[in-house]
Amino acid sequence: LNFTIFMKLLAIVPYHLDFCAGQRFRIELWAKELGKRGIEVEFLPFTNKNLTNVLYQTGKITQKAVLMFSAFIEQLKKTFTVSKPDVVFIYREAAIVGPAIIEKIVRRWNVPIVYDIDEPLFVPYKSPSNGHLNKLKFFSKVDELFKTSDTIFAVNKAIADFAGKFNDNVHIVPMTVDLDRYKP
Repeated sequence: LNFTIFMKLLAIVPYHLDFCAGQRFRIELWAKELGKRGIEVEFLPFTNKNLTNVLYQTGKITQKAVLMFSAFIEQLKKTFTVSKPDVVFIYREAAIVGPAIIEKIVRRWNVPIVYDIDEPLFVPYKSPSNGHLNKLKFFSKVDELFKTSDTIFAVNKAIADFAGKFNDNVHIVPMTVDLDRYKP
């Protein structure tokens, strides 16, 4: 089958592909289906396997910092060199640390931004493996993403209600099930 690509969707995601269940269900599974409908999905993941291999272990602060900084610089480079999409889809956050720098950069294209959130990332917490270093996540950047996105997909009513304080264009999109992995 030949498919005509008539739209490019840039999916900015926090994790490398096939690592995070939420990311798989919220966008990775859709990429194949969207492709069948002429929508090309290009992924810009923040992490790589080296980073995720140490990220959720206790300690290893120096190794995590070096890998995190490297991933941030790499994500910045990719953001500046990727071709302009028709739509930007941000799942959770463009970088798992820092303020919404990358998310602000993609605004330069002046294309619709869809922000997809499936966890209450706006609620501060103490990480079991990284302690209070998770303050580097900048929990307040989620509020900014709610304000600056054109559309918000929230996984449930609680998150949608919170997002609705910042943006009127909020839709509840429940979690999907991968029918290739889980047979009814």
